[in-house]
Amino acid sequence: MTDEKPKDSFLKSLIQVVGGAILIATAFRFLVGFTVQINGISMEPTFYHNEMVFSATYPVKLGNIKRGDIVIVKRTSEHEDVIKRILAIPGDTLEFSNDRVILNGKTLNEPYINKAESAFYPAMTYVLKENEYFILGDNRGHSTDSRMYGPINKDTIRGVVKFRYYPFDRIGIIK
Repeated sequence: MTDEKPKDSFLKSLIQVVGGAILIATAFRFLVGFTVQINGISMEPTFYHNEMVFSATYPVKLGNIKRGDIVIVKRTSEHEDVIKRILAIPGDTLEFSNDRVILNGKTLNEPYINKAESAFYPAMTYVLKENEYFILGDNRGHSTDSRMYGPINKDTIRGVVKFRYYPFDRIGIIK
């Protein structure tokens, strides 16, 4: 026979369920991924303001970040994370010349950028070191990115965008 009152039993069960849910949600966020609401126009036409995406953390943890990936980056000088595209990875040589982007000696074809906006490409060359990535917004005329602050460190990459789930008419996997 137990001396536990029904009210105490309910409270204990509630604490276990809520605690378990918090533990699972926390593990999911750090081991699998997290959601992000797009803020701003720097990634148009790929993403628009207020769209919602799922960002996976496992590619970052496994060191599987590739050229062309769209990533969520923690910026220490800003209060919120930013979304940008990886243009160059460690070991790449990236050059900006006459409004062209040259990656490892070849002019880069970028069908995803907003061609309606003029982009500023200061004449410069970067040779990316270990753990360095060069990121740009797809809306080059309205993006603060590696052109202004240089390459980012791998440690600032929080996740790789894998799926857009809002708005519903643009839902889908991000390639």
